[in-house]
Amino acid sequence: MDPNELEDLDFELEPGTSSPEEPRDADARAFIRKSFRVPIEETGKIRVKVDDHEYTVINLSRGGVGFLIGSPKYFSRNDILSSVTLKIAEKSLTLKGRVTHVSPHESGECLCGMEFQEMDAETEQEIADILEKEQSRLFGAR
Repeated sequence: MDPNELEDLDFELEPGTSSPEEPRDADARAFIRKSFRVPIEETGKIRVKVDDHEYTVINLSRGGVGFLIGSPKYFSRNDILSSVTLKIAEKSLTLKGRVTHVSPHESGECLCGMEFQEMDAETEQEIADILEKEQSRLFGAR
C-alpha cells in the first residue's frame, strides 16, 4: 500500500483508548465486542463477495466479518453493502452489512470491517455453526 493512501483511511479506536480530543468516558465502552472474533487462517477458505468482487476473509464473528481489500478507496466507513455473499465451501449466505472501518493490514492491503445487518435467524445460526467449527479447529490444534 502506498503510504500516501493512509490519509484516506477511517479508523476506530480500540476499547479503552482515547484520542487527545476525546476523553475516556462511557461512549468508549460502546466499542466493546459482543462476540469472539475467530481468525480464518486458511487463506481463501472463506470468501466474501460484494457486488461482483470477491475478497479473502481473515476473521469472522457472529456480528461481522473482516476481509482484505486492495485499496482504501473501495469502501468508506458507514457504507451500506446490500449485496454481500459469504462463501464457505459449498455454502453461500446472502447478507447485508455496514462498513465499520477500513484500516491498514500487515499484508500491505487494507482490512475492511463489516457489521452484519438485518440477519434472519437461519443465517445467524449458520454463522454460529461455522464459528463453532472454526473455534474447535483453532483451540483443538494446540
